[in-house]
Amino acid sequence: MIEIKGEIPSNVELNSVLSIVRNRKKEIHSIGGHPARFIPEIPRWALKNFSKSGDIVLDPFCGSGTTLIEARKLGCSVIGIDNNPVARLISSVKTRNISKKDAEKTLQIILVQVKSEIGNDVELPYVTNREFWFDPPVSQSLTKIRNSIKSIENLELRELFLLCFSDIIRTVSHVAPGQILQAKRPNNHKQKELSERDVISIFEQKCKSIFKLLHEDFEQNTSTKIISPEDRLPDFDLIITSPPYINAVDYVWAYKLRMHWLGMANSSKERLEISSKEIGTERIAKSDFSSTFDSGIPELDSKLKEIEEGVNYKAGKGQNELRAQVTYKYFQQMNQHFEKMSNRMKKGSKYCLVIGDSNICKTYIPTSDYLVKFAEDNGMKKIHHFLVLLKNRTLNISRDLDWANKIDYEQIIVFERL
Repeated sequence: MIEIKGEIPSNVELNSVLSIVRNRKKEIHSIGGHPARFIPEIPRWALKNFSKSGDIVLDPFCGSGTTLIEARKLGCSVIGIDNNPVARLISSVKTRNISKKDAEKTLQIILVQVKSEIGNDVELPYVTNREFWFDPPVSQSLTKIRNSIKSIENLELRELFLLCFSDIIRTVSHVAPGQILQAKRPNNHKQKELSERDVISIFEQKCKSIFKLLHEDFEQNTSTKIISPEDRLPDFDLIITSPPYINAVDYVWAYKLRMHWLGMANSSKERLEISSKEIGTERIAKSDFSSTFDSGIPELDSKLKEIEEGVNYKAGKGQNELRAQVTYKYFQQMNQHFEKMSNRMKKGSKYCLVIGDSNICKTYIPTSDYLVKFAEDNGMKKIHHFLVLLKNRTLNISRDLDWANKIDYEQIIVFERL
């Protein structure tokens, strides 16, 4: 293992294993609280090796925008794709030039308006189990803040404040600190009940802390475009991305309170419809289960049968079958993804993939090996590969590690379009 302090060297050796000692200063990447962010040193390495100023960089699983921010810093235009509307909001805001002076002026307008309404009851929006997660004064103040933000005419400022607003939702709720998936705080009855003024103050402080990290100096001749998977894909020069891991984090579930408060899902049904479109989702109807496994990789099909039959781990009723189907569908969707990307890539262009292997019901799944096979079947060639040790995990998720063991390394794989 090679210890690296700071940046990954351009000439990192094939198949080497790196342990990166990072500078942990507070920066723009921390905004938004997206689970499972990958470290910015990886896209920086890829950008410095495979891009030039003026290129268009695509991240088809953009999450909170790590790749996109690094690309814009280096003078590239960016395209981000994500199924999750909260992720699209986060990436949009973080990759724009935003005037801190205009943001501070707008904040004061919002504060005057919401403080003038303290004590008045307003109609509350749909939020799943709202009374369970939020005290009445909190719901009232959140609604007033949201209503004030939605009256902002300037789209970029409106989305900035929606992001700031969404970033306090867990803080003022009964969700236990540090949890990615919602769980109520232990000894919740001992928690101080927040007043409307408390919530407004928390919102003000969050806005000010985010303002300090915003960029005002991305190159003016570059641009940001954030789209959903259904939108037409524009032209691009380079792909850098970290797709979802199998059975790792249900991103839509993790963001469900934000999604409802932001009006991105006005019922549980709407939220579940968004979740069902995620790659690796567990929202698979039994009627859609495949009766046989035919991935094109015999070894993978054999492992899927192991999971289904509980050879290494017997899960609860129906769970082995579900996990096998989730894993099978994940690889089908990733194969389709490589086909779509390959069809749009120029000859000689590069695709940098960041992925970890998995254990599903104690069956080891070498995800990276199978994704290489699918990429190569779709007109790409692997030209580089190394590993980065994962440190300082922040995914505090209640889970049985017999089902899905922790991921120790991220694999960085570079393909070239033939």
